[in-house]
Amino acid sequence: DVVHVVPVGDRWYIDRVVRSNGHSTIRVVLFDDNRHDALMRLGDRLGLEVDHTEIQGLFAIDVPPEGPFRALVDELAAGQRRGWWDFEEGAVAAPHDDRKE
Repeated sequence: DVVHVVPVGDRWYIDRVVRSNGHSTIRVVLFDDNRHDALMRLGDRLGLEVDHTEIQGLFAIDVPPEGPFRALVDELAAGQRRGWWDFEEGAVAAPHDDRKE
């Protein structure tokens, strides 16, 4: 993606997406540190990159345009129901947006 950023103090923050390349981002917060490996295995199984953020227990998952977005959301929802984590669809690109079908 090409994004526009703005400075806030000594950090830069994304203000808006200028041009999307079709990737979506899912954010996950762990409620149980013992589920870290389960989250990493989920990413590996689906062929997705799960990144640690600077905030302990917070992860970002990049889903490319051809990636298994719906399968990921379904798996994350199952873990959410078990109380392992919570997640949000941070940025949903057109290829993954069911509302645009």
